[in-house]
Parts: sequence; C-alpha cells; structure tokens
Amino acid sequence: MATRERLIMETMFFVVNKDGERVPFKLNSAQADLDSTLTGRDIVPKSRQRGISTYIIAYFTAVCLSRQNMRCVIISHESDATQMMLAKAQYFVDNCSPRPIIRRANKNEILFGKTNSRLYIGTAGAKKFGRGDTINLLHCSEIAYWPDAKAIIKGLFQAVPRSGEIYQESTGNGMGNYYHRACMRAAEEKSKYRLHFFGWLSDEDCSLPLSPTREKFFASMIEELRKAYEADKDPKKELPEELNLVDNYGATLNQIAFRYDKLMDEFDEDPIDFKQEYPTVLLDCFQSTGRSLFKSYKYRDVGKLWKRYDMNTHIFSGHPKKNHKYLIGGDVAAGVGKDYSVIEIVDLDTDQQVLEYRNSRIDPETFGHKVAEMGRLFNEGFISIESNNHGILTLAVLKGIYPQHLIYSEPNEPDDIKDGKVVQLHELGVRTTAKSKPMIIGAIRRLLKHVTIHSVILTDELETYVELPDGSLGADGEAYDDTVMALGMIAKSYNKAILHLDVGGLSIVPKPDPFSLDEMLKDISSDRSGFPIASQEAW
Repeated sequence: MATRERLIMETMFFVVNKDGERVPFKLNSAQADLDSTLTGRDIVPKSRQRGISTYIIAYFTAVCLSRQNMRCVIISHESDATQMMLAKAQYFVDNCSPRPIIRRANKNEILFGKTNSRLYIGTAGAKKFGRGDTINLLHCSEIAYWPDAKAIIKGLFQAVPRSGEIYQESTGNGMGNYYHRACMRAAEEKSKYRLHFFGWLSDEDCSLPLSPTREKFFASMIEELRKAYEADKDPKKELPEELNLVDNYGATLNQIAFRYDKLMDEFDEDPIDFKQEYPTVLLDCFQSTGRSLFKSYKYRDVGKLWKRYDMNTHIFSGHPKKNHKYLIGGDVAAGVGKDYSVIEIVDLDTDQQVLEYRNSRIDPETFGHKVAEMGRLFNEGFISIESNNHGILTLAVLKGIYPQHLIYSEPNEPDDIKDGKVVQLHELGVRTTAKSKPMIIGAIRRLLKHVTIHSVILTDELETYVELPDGSLGADGEAYDDTVMALGMIAKSYNKAILHLDVGGLSIVPKPDPFSLDEMLKDISSDRSGFPIASQEAW
C-alpha cells in the first residue's frame, strides 16, 4: 500500500529530469515499489541511478511538511554527496506549491516553520550522532562506502527510537564489510530489516534503442553463443553470461546492447566491475577482492524453487526424491549465537545442493538429533560431521540413533596392536587440523567443479574464504565460514559415501580420490588452483 507521503510528493513536488527539464515528481517503478513496501527498517542494495536516494529525500521532506516535531537526518559517505542531497531537498521546498514556511535554512539543515520539523544532513564520521540526539527518520546513503560503518552506527542507531525509521541504501563495495553482512542477514530473513533489491534489468533506462544493423548484430551474437554452447556436449558447462541473461532472466536485445556498450566503453571489458555497478541478482552487488581460495564454482539462482522449509532451513523443490542417494555434511557450533551449526546436503544422482540448515542457537546434542532427522528424511543419507570441539557431542548422539555404517569415520592414530596383529581403529567424524585443512579445501574445490549450488549464503561464504595474514585459512573480516566447512565434510567423504550407499546401479561416476598422489600433483600444477598456498609457516 502506498504511503500517505506519496500523495504529497506527486502533487506538490517538482524535480529536474535527466534532460535538465523541471517536471512534476512522479515515482518511477523502483521508487513506487519501495514506497509500497516500506517497513520503517529497510535496506536497499541497488544498481546505479535507480532514484532511491531521491525518493528517500523527497519522503523525508514530505514528512517534515506534514508531521510535527520530526527530526530527519540524512548521512552520506562524503561531504560533496551530502551537500548535493540537501540541495535536492531545498529544490523540493523552493519549487513546492504552495511554498512552505521555512524558519531557517543553511548548509546543514532546513527548519520548517509550521511543523517545527527539521531536515539535517551530515557526513559519515564527521559528527558523533547519537550522543544526546533523537532521530525520528534516518537515511544512511551509500553506507557501503562509509569509513568504519560498523563503529559509526553503534552510536548512530541508538539515537533512533523504536517508533523511528531507518533506511540504509547503497551500491555494493566488496565483501566482508558491514553493509555486505547486513544485506546477507536481511536476505536470510534473520534481521529486522526488510531487503529491497533493485537490479539493472528492471530499470527502463538500461535499454538502448537499436538500429536494424545493431539489432542484427546482437541477434547473431546470441545465436552464435547458443550454437557454441550446445555443440560443447557438456551438460554441466556454465552458460555464457549474455545467454544466461536472455534465457534465465528474460533480457532483451536492447538490454544486451546496453550491457555490451557499458562493458566496451566504460568498464574496460571487465564484467566484474559491471556486475557491482549494475547487478542482476543480489550476489552481484558484492564482488570479492579476488583473494578467495575458491576461484570457480557453479551457482544457479533457482528463485522460488529454493524454498524455505522452516525458519532455519531451505530445501530445493522436489527433494528428497525416491531412490536418490544423498550426502550430508555438518559443521557444529556451541549454540550461543556466535557461529552457526550448519547442515548441507548434496544429491549424489544429480550433483545438486538440495538443502541448507543454519542455526546459531541450537546446542550440539540437539543438533545431533536434527542431523539424524534430516538423514532419515533424505533416504538414510550418508552423514559426515566435523569432530572438533562441539562435534564430539553431536557425533555421540548420532552414534546412538543413526546407522553407524552411514556415519563417516576415519583412521585413528596410533594403530592398536592386539594378539600381535595391527588393528586400525576408526573414530567417527572428520578431524580438522592446521595440517588437514588445506587438504579439505582442495577437496571442496574439486567438488565444486561438478556440484551446482543454489544457496546465496554458501556462495557468499565461498567468496570470502581466504588465506589470512597469519597463514591460516578462514573467513575474511566479519564473514562466516560455517557453510563452507559443512561442504568440506561432504567433499572429504564423497568417495566413501558412494561406496557405502551402494550406488553401483546409478548413473554416478565415482570421482578420483582427491587425496591420491596423482590427484594432489594434478591440483598443485593447475593454473586455476591457487595452490600451493603462499605462506604456510603457521601450520
């Protein structure tokens, strides 16, 4: 439902359009969509020039005109941008009909006479907002570019009462920072903020008129890409991006032309930079710095087919399937709200991720019952759990309630000797150490060559999994790595699961043993592998 402020905006305000003309302010598609879905706690990742900042400035101005004693604050990443935002608000006021009474207007604020409401602007980090202030409406513009955003908002957000409103909007600026994490939490619906994503394909301005010659050129380009892709005979090969946009997102030749010209003329043919400025899907907003240990993987956005099963679980529609074999990986946390206990499930018949469970509040024992529940649901799947720390408790529960031959185990050291014979002992789960972790990461990278991922969260964590300055491996900055480690349990136990699940009659081709000498040498010599890892002194 539209806000009451929209009526004020569209009947009383004027703007300067892209041709420099003064015209009545009419909301575009993105602005109208946002206006009808506002919650008062909203976060907006977007492509360039969608008019979101303009809408919020107009909304704040309309609030100051119609509500008493409101304090509206707009904060941007740099002083020039901040002044431009206040200038927009001043233009709305100066061109408003009838013109409002303004008690005071300077380079930082506009004070409205009849309502005693104030519109104040500031630059991130330049003023300690939140210390003694009360802010009714707060607009954090281009927050991904704020210096130390996490530290600034600690005080800033405390100034907004429960009845107040907070709007965060920005284009993306890499991964692992505050804005990236905030958007991911909202995408998971684990946040009080509602996510509003506006990509470039829904922007009517991101489409070029085509002459017959150019239309023929782009049609031929798409056709040639399609022929080459179909001739490759590899059903798991990724679609070229142009073909992906046409087939999976309904892009027109006019939109393909817009992307092509931007790439050639403004982005030096760099598709990564284009994606960050003009994202197609949410993940495009957050391009990695290139430090990720996972250089290549298959992610497929299946939209509503990636269904929410419960508050903590997503399942790929149609699963579990009768007679399919499933491999289940788990990473165990303490359950105190810091890290997540995670279950990942892969369908061995189709090499697809089919389930993801994440919960930061489940204790290790209860998590064991949850893993068993998922295992039984997915046709008595083969389970592999990290045995470090809290995983010992989870495995102890599983041992008593789940078929033990369907729980991954590995040799224990040292060997035991009974009656003069060497007896190899096994313990349940995967033991992760500084020495074994690089091997697990290598196994994940090989697994990702043939498994298709559907989870935004797992993809996000793969992008931020790096070699840290001390030489260890883990999540960059404030990112998490729990889904990566759960996938690592799948990768580590993949070949053993095929044997234990008796998949001889299925169309699964067992993958080479990732821990054989031949496979390790092959991986080390690969140009795309990223191994050996630069510094291993800490190990």
